[in-house]
Amino acid sequence: MTTPGARSTVFQLVYVSSARVPMAPQDLNDLLARARASNTAAKISGLLLHHDGNFMQVLEGEREQVLGLFARIKRDPRHHRIITLLSHDIEHREFDEWSMAFRTFGAPDAPRPEGFNEFFEVDLDLPEAAPRALRLLLSFRRTVR
Repeated sequence: MTTPGARSTVFQLVYVSSARVPMAPQDLNDLLARARASNTAAKISGLLLHHDGNFMQVLEGEREQVLGLFARIKRDPRHHRIITLLSHDIEHREFDEWSMAFRTFGAPDAPRPEGFNEFFEVDLDLPEAAPRALRLLLSFRRTVR
């Protein structure tokens, strides 16, 4: 039970991972369709970025729901090199419009937002990477459909 006047919080988790094998566009579309249906049912919102077999995802919702989904993701044999960048409570959802927004990036010479190439192509220093990851994800909030 919530105490009168108490603020409710949302749990937010941001991670990166790599696919063990390349995913065809249809595989990504199927993954997205399943994620949207599942996330809607669990009241999880977020954003998934994909580039060259690498993923960055933000998940938001009730702590138990988000952690349960993340545990399933970590057990998924299609993923490896899973690194948690952020895991914290926030006052409100940053990605509440989407059960799972999605953005993929094509050819290496395709135009990318400032900082995108640098983030995905350098080794991660976790204390430095977490704020950069959140800024990157928030920058897509306006551009993703």
